[in-house]
Amino acid sequence: MTGLVTAGTWVEIHRIVLEAGTYQLTIANAAGQENANATGDLDIGADGGSSLTIIGAGASETFIDQQTVDRVIQIADGANVTFQLLTIVGGEARDSGTAGAVAGDENARGGGILQTGDSATVTLNNAGVINSTASQGAILDTGLSAQGGGIYLEGGSLNLVVATLTSNRVLGDTGPDAGPINNPIVTVEDITPPTAGVAQASAIVVGDPGNNGNLGGAGQGGGIFVADGDVVVRKSVMRLNAAIGNAGGDASTGQIVNAIAEATATPQEQDEFTFAEAIANANARGGTGGIGGMGGEGAGGAIFVLDGNVQVFDSTLDSNEATGGTGGAGGQGGDADAIATTTATADNATSTATAEASGGIGGAGGQGGAGLGGGVANVGGVLQIIRSTFFENTAEGGTGGQGGQGGDISSNANATAIGENADPTAVAQSS
Repeated sequence: MTGLVTAGTWVEIHRIVLEAGTYQLTIANAAGQENANATGDLDIGADGGSSLTIIGAGASETFIDQQTVDRVIQIADGANVTFQLLTIVGGEARDSGTAGAVAGDENARGGGILQTGDSATVTLNNAGVINSTASQGAILDTGLSAQGGGIYLEGGSLNLVVATLTSNRVLGDTGPDAGPINNPIVTVEDITPPTAGVAQASAIVVGDPGNNGNLGGAGQGGGIFVADGDVVVRKSVMRLNAAIGNAGGDASTGQIVNAIAEATATPQEQDEFTFAEAIANANARGGTGGIGGMGGEGAGGAIFVLDGNVQVFDSTLDSNEATGGTGGAGGQGGDADAIATTTATADNATSTATAEASGGIGGAGGQGGAGLGGGVANVGGVLQIIRSTFFENTAEGGTGGQGGQGGDISSNANATAIGENADPTAVAQSS
């Protein structure tokens, strides 16, 4: 079907009657979202403020079927539209409906129907929205959310009377992985030139922590997402809808560090003898791995209410689900390498080299995303549920991310003392 509604002229057509059958939308968007009713979805405007009713032969007889990558219906602010005795099927929203938008630009909204503005009115009377989704369509690592697999209501009013919303889904995008820190490897050196008497060198370095992973995208409102406005649901069924958050991003590795200390002591006269003392201390501690990003929440398997007023009468919500995303993996601790070298030459020669290396602690895995309201999640609206049945709806939080491994370690101490009374001491420690 290439034109249920002709752009700018629908106000003159108050009723469209569709016979039994499947009316397919087959013209794909060529360059992002298009809102002039030429490609992709059906765009219904509000010219003149008239109302439009689209009537089929029955919800199980007449189907408006999206065959391309787009939602099925987009309704502009001020429109007044009724869908009766038909089913909207197969929408796939990857953007928020803004002209020119492509996947990865914005939150995905309204797989079946996207209602924009604060004064539109949409009614489903003995009609349905099924098998529609809102997501980015692929793993883009944007952390963007998906809202309203079946219907997204920005404002205005939505009326469902003997309506069916089945097998609609929202899936947030994965959170971006953390990028590497600005200086992933740092080396601190203290190499003293040969010094008469006492020579000392000290190199101490503590690595910076890795960057944290980013929050996974939320999935909110598998059936309906209510940003604002008034919603009345009567004698309707919402079944097998799902709101799924996606995984948080992985964290990055802590800073890798190297400490190098080298001291050389040459003879210095003292009474009848010469003495030399060389001391070197190298201490390296790798940076802690970053913390994995939290998984995105899955909220409102059937209905998510951000704001507005929602009333549900004499309806059934069953087998809907809300599932949080997995937390991102913690970053690996930074490696540490410490090298201390001393040389002392004199009648009385003391040479002490100490090298200590501690690998960075692995970062904690990200917390799993919350699973909120298998049937309904109400964040800030007014919700009334009267004479309605809820059963077998589930909400499950995501699993926590895997923690990062500790950093590798290496320490090397080498002390050399040359003379009649020579005392070399070398200590290398790793932890």
